[in-house]
Amino acid sequence: MSKRAKLLVIDDSEMTHQLIRAHLKSLPVKIYLSNNGLDGFEKAMKIKPDVLLLDVNMPGVNGFDICAMIKNETQLRDTRVIFLTGQDEIVDKVRGFDLGASDYVTKPFDPVELKMRVSSHLETKRLIDLLAREANLDSLTGLHNRKYFDERMDQEMHRLNRRYRELGLLCIDIDNFKAINDMYGHPVGDDVMRGVADLILKTGRRSDVVCRYGGDEFVMILPDTNAKQATRVGTRIVEVVREDDELPKLVEQGVTVSVGVAALLEGERADIKDFMKRADEALYISKRGGKDCVCVAKMNEWE
Repeated sequence: MSKRAKLLVIDDSEMTHQLIRAHLKSLPVKIYLSNNGLDGFEKAMKIKPDVLLLDVNMPGVNGFDICAMIKNETQLRDTRVIFLTGQDEIVDKVRGFDLGASDYVTKPFDPVELKMRVSSHLETKRLIDLLAREANLDSLTGLHNRKYFDERMDQEMHRLNRRYRELGLLCIDIDNFKAINDMYGHPVGDDVMRGVADLILKTGRRSDVVCRYGGDEFVMILPDTNAKQATRVGTRIVEVVREDDELPKLVEQGVTVSVGVAALLEGERADIKDFMKRADEALYISKRGGKDCVCVAKMNEWE
């Protein structure tokens, strides 16, 4: 079953809320309501709506300000914003479009027009999300790709700096992968890659983000995770791949992986490049130390 789209209405009129619910009840969409700008923005951050119906003239923070705040958030940037306004002023419309609005509906709105405009923008958002998912997926493994990793790491680092959370990172590499390709051929190598990717994905937690970084290397972002917890995840991945029953059917001697672990503690500061370098250097140590194992990086030493 496909996930229902989400529509957020930010308007200080209870009557408008009731009318929108009545006019859009036949659409396959879950409707959320808010009666002021700041509360609506908080709800938007929480639910990440597909379409936002936003009143222009509200007491306190107005619709233009909320639209600017919405479009300034990476996770909300693709939300389709439809302004609701009691005026049909060209200057206001131009201002709204400059801020990133997608459409305008003038009050009192026609029920058929409202429904058709919302339906159109829901479909547009669905297609945008579909294209975004395709652009962020690795075609061989079905995991997120390097592009998605870079974007997601940037988001997680910003959250870490704002909220002082912990953050773990794993670099995972298939041992002797070139030899596997040379001995069994690239089609088998591709099957091994897909098999390992599936095991990593199943071993990780729901909150973890697994990506193919390039070649036979994978990375896993572990939000709210310290070095000890990240090491447990990495160790489990090494064990699951080593003990898997399906991979030896492809490669007689079986398949193993090596893992490098890095973690940032609360209050610790590092940029993405340095953080990734620490995990990658830990991976190199695990490779040099015999493979099929985990190495944990610290700021100034190795475990």
